[in-house]
Amino acid sequence: MMDWQNIVVLAGALVFMAFLLWRMRPVRKGVGAVGSLAQSAMQARAKAREATSPRERAMVLHQAAGHLSTQRGGGFAAMSLYFRALHADPTWPDPIEGLRRLLWFRRPRSLERILWKRLSVAPWQGEQRPVAAAAAKALAELYRSRLHNRSRALVMGRIAAELMAGPAAGSHDDQAPEEGG
Repeated sequence: MMDWQNIVVLAGALVFMAFLLWRMRPVRKGVGAVGSLAQSAMQARAKAREATSPRERAMVLHQAAGHLSTQRGGGFAAMSLYFRALHADPTWPDPIEGLRRLLWFRRPRSLERILWKRLSVAPWQGEQRPVAAAAAKALAELYRSRLHNRSRALVMGRIAAELMAGPAAGSHDDQAPEEGG
């Protein structure tokens, strides 16, 4: 004979099993299906392979990532295309902005990690300076509004302003050594 506690546990297990079956059901092909997202990402990569310049390749990948980011369930595919765009042309800062828009509300900590990695990899001088400036600016905005860390926001804001301004007038990097002494 079953007492009422066993019946409650059995009912809870059945509800949990029904929930798992519903969540793990196969996705039908069609709009918003995982198959169509993967197909869109593969088409974008194939189109990028046909591009003639690194900037053109990055632009194709960036555009496809922007399209995928608006579709339901397309966040991870969009993120991978943004990363491919960053690798295709490391001097173009637009994929940083795309990643910022994609991860701003749902995954601010992931965005922080990605931006710090980009800052550590990208040279702060030369052709990749705009990418470092975009990453620093995005970090400053992230700390100011989403992560609420005032000191980091101030520091990253200063770094972003310095990177956007270009080499300082008193910088020793671009000047010839002075004679005399």
